Amino acid sequence: MLSRTADHLFWMSRYTERAGEMPQAFAGMTDKCAQRLSWHHQNTQSAPALSVFEARS
Repeated sequence: MLSRTADHLFWMSRYTERAGEMPQAFAGMTDKCAQRLSWHHQNTQSAPALSVFEARS
């Protein structure tokens, strides 16, 4: 019984530790995504945009 309790406490602490690291990882991923979108926007501004809603003749 004691070993089961110790095992559960061990895994609960591991999951808690990992959950605490998730916001940092998410912040890093969103920062990289924002940088890529910014770079893409800067490099495609001079290209003509194609409109999906353009009227066809």
